[in-house]
Amino acid sequence: MPSDTSSAIGEYLLKGWAMMGDSCPECCVPLLRSPDRVRMICVGCHSEWPSDETPNLSNGVTQQSQKLVGQKSYDEQPERSRQLSSVQEGPSRTSPTVEEEEEEPRQWKQTVACSLERKMEYLAKRLDDAVDMDTIDRIMATMEKCSNVIERYSKH
Repeated sequence: MPSDTSSAIGEYLLKGWAMMGDSCPECCVPLLRSPDRVRMICVGCHSEWPSDETPNLSNGVTQQSQKLVGQKSYDEQPERSRQLSSVQEGPSRTSPTVEEEEEEPRQWKQTVACSLERKMEYLAKRLDDAVDMDTIDRIMATMEKCSNVIERYSKH
């Protein structure tokens, strides 16, 4: 985050604005909510939303687009809970096989690719609504970067 963005966030915080847990879908800068809770802004790209129309964001991806993809959230994955319970059991756990060790990096890469595909869907929707050329350029650049990373992880 550039220092001018950090200083702008600091100024808003001193004025009573609240930093939200979500980040801007365009530039990934934390969103700020006004003291009267009427609007939210991003100091990075100067986007602004009324609080009642703000999409429910989860790291820049709307929850609705997550549901459209049909992916289970990280917390809902049964395999993950099995892994956690086996770790909590303690010393009776056996060492992972070679196949399990090779499978872990593939799962990580698949997770990254799925997350970026959801981000691409969200950006495509934002691109349809974009009017400003600067916004269109930023969205297109982000989509190109996402596409390159998806390609890279899909090959391996």
